[in-house]
Amino acid sequence: MGSILAIGILLIKSILGQKLSAKFHYYIWFLLLLRLLIPLNIGSPLSILNLIPPSHQNNILDVAKQNSSNSQISNINSINNNAGFKLQYSNTNLTSLGFNFETLVFVWLIGACVILIYILVINILLWTKLKNYSKCDRNDIIILLEQCKSRLKINSKVPIIYYKSLKSPMLSGIIHPKILISSELVDRLSEEELKFVFMHELSHIKRRDLLVNVVCIMIQAIYWFNPIIWCSIYKMKQDCEISCDATVLTALNLEENKKYGHTIIKIMEVISKEHWIPGTIGFASKYNKRRIIMITLFKKASIKWTCVAVISLIILLGGCLSLTISSSKNKEAIEKQLTSSNIVNESEQDTTKISGTEKSENLNEAKQNNHANSFVQYINLLGLSKEKLLTTMNENPNPVDEGGLEFEKAGIRVWFNYTENTTVSQIFTQRTDIDFNGAKIGDSIDKFKMVLGEPISDKNGDMHFKYKDAAFISVIYDSNTNEVQAVYFLKENF
Repeated sequence: MGSILAIGILLIKSILGQKLSAKFHYYIWFLLLLRLLIPLNIGSPLSILNLIPPSHQNNILDVAKQNSSNSQISNINSINNNAGFKLQYSNTNLTSLGFNFETLVFVWLIGACVILIYILVINILLWTKLKNYSKCDRNDIIILLEQCKSRLKINSKVPIIYYKSLKSPMLSGIIHPKILISSELVDRLSEEELKFVFMHELSHIKRRDLLVNVVCIMIQAIYWFNPIIWCSIYKMKQDCEISCDATVLTALNLEENKKYGHTIIKIMEVISKEHWIPGTIGFASKYNKRRIIMITLFKKASIKWTCVAVISLIILLGGCLSLTISSSKNKEAIEKQLTSSNIVNESEQDTTKISGTEKSENLNEAKQNNHANSFVQYINLLGLSKEKLLTTMNENPNPVDEGGLEFEKAGIRVWFNYTENTTVSQIFTQRTDIDFNGAKIGDSIDKFKMVLGEPISDKNGDMHFKYKDAAFISVIYDSNTNEVQAVYFLKENF
């Protein structure tokens, strides 16, 4: 939903324009950066989807039910989270839309890597060149820089590096920032003009704009396919320079404000075309027309219009943050109803019970004899078709996350293979009466190792054992107490 937020910010900025301060125009973009960097969704009553009447939402569900027989809703996969418990997620069947999900991910990854590698190479070359360039050792320039630092209350050391091929002053370095400027430009500018240049670059340091610039570059690499995000970052960089000018103007008097604008014009005359280096910030840029206008009209922003902008942003941000999660909930509701409908249909179609198989006999025998509740009977369920599972369990299941089924009486949850969604691939249980050759859920993980043998893997509280050549057993345990909390029976190891 970052694109919607970006468009909303652009509209607010366009409508209110000069009624807002230069700093507000810049810092408003931080909401977009925050939204793009944090993939979490926060529910809100301001959701745009809440405007849809419930009757319309029911119609959507009805249509989805009618189409369910001709389309595959989701594929089942499983992953391990940091706590060692498996979570289920679904991938939209992009193949039916003419796309291949793996190909799209590969293309995105290639694009992001190309951008990041290009930026890394450019900055390595810059760093290499800077090692060969000399620092400014003129006492008058150093004293002037210290005066500017004192005026802006900056205590960190900021060296001045003579960069021969650079026409416009530039700032480089996040941890140890340096002002890059050509010795030719230093000779052409007066002391007062140099003061304005230094104050501008020092303002970037004070506001940590270089760090923000790096974040913007990372976002551009991640969202390289989204022109709206690129346009927004481009506008944000314009507002960054103008906001920095406003910071300098605040520290200057009225007469100095005019001279500051003249300094920008003078440097523009020196520059014909400057090549931008990613990860740096320069004094003069192609945004100078807007900067001169801002300097000419510089004044404090109206509190009234600032409040209007803030309220608009709160409404916009609240709506965008909740739009995704509301949409996700609606999707889950649709899938839940579809799954329930499919289960009923399959049960109605399969009126003849399948009997006499070895797996069903094992399960029925275990149900009749509580002392023979062996883990083997659950392994025998792996590979069963959905229809045969329903008949074998002799229990109406409840749908769970991502197409799974919960059999409450049996105390298990079942998921199916992700490619066809037809045969049992995972079984989850927390029953403490299942016998694992003498070990049970609630015992120490060491006891499971004694009866099941050496594990094939042990990561983050998830220990995997191979059972003969038929299946795998994933034992979930507390890493602090070593107490076993749950077990997965898996058709394939992952």
